Amino acid sequence: MDSKWTAESDAEAVKILTDDNSINKDRRYYHIREKFELIEVAGVRRVRRKRDQRIMAVVENFTSIIRDMHVASGHKGETKTHKKIMEHYSNITMAAVKAYIANCERCAEKSKKKCTRGVFVRTILSSSLNERGQVDLVDFQSLPDGDFKFILHYKEHLTKFSIFRPLKCKKASEVAKELLNIFLTFGAPHVLQSDNGREFTADIITELASLWPDLVLVNGRPRYPQSQGSVERGNCTLKDSLVAWMRDNKTAAWSYGIAFL
Repeated sequence: MDSKWTAESDAEAVKILTDDNSINKDRRYYHIREKFELIEVAGVRRVRRKRDQRIMAVVENFTSIIRDMHVASGHKGETKTHKKIMEHYSNITMAAVKAYIANCERCAEKSKKKCTRGVFVRTILSSSLNERGQVDLVDFQSLPDGDFKFILHYKEHLTKFSIFRPLKCKKASEVAKELLNIFLTFGAPHVLQSDNGREFTADIITELASLWPDLVLVNGRPRYPQSQGSVERGNCTLKDSLVAWMRDNKTAAWSYGIAFL
């Protein structure tokens, strides 16, 4: 019954919960009174399930609700979209979410992209927070946002937590300034790893040392994509999510959008 909660069912439940005398006090009447309650959301009366304190969504609104939540989750997939929906609504099923996402244009574009296969990856393990940090630059020169042309992607290796910052250029001095802000907030790694080469990483460390004399960092492996695989995969996710965010919000201001991602 809950998954077929139509506009007619909703209107009937509202009448029952307001104790409308025109409603017959049958089995359904007592079921509604026992299981549900009325709340007011933005001046509109909504039916809420008592058990989980979540709103009953009307079937006719499923598509618009799923679309909004899917966009809000950054087109992340069925499980994350359904989890976000379940924070607010009680009766939208995973099947309904899957049916919508199967026809999502943005997600279809992602699935068409080929993944690199056949590369042996040697796993690098971290046992403590900030033991190793990975940094990479994502080139957005083909789609500049004002003066911003690059995105700095820093990932803490143990937690896989990613931080993004817009950059106007890829000079070591500019990268170092943004990394400094990240390190002072999140903590500095012992090993700083970059796929941009040992010289580039060494220049960053030199710049950081001038800004933070007590900071101790050592280089990771240079030009070794397998060891940088986690941040490289994150770059692909970043690009896909950022393009989807710009289209959904009808803007090219990706320097603003990366904060949401």
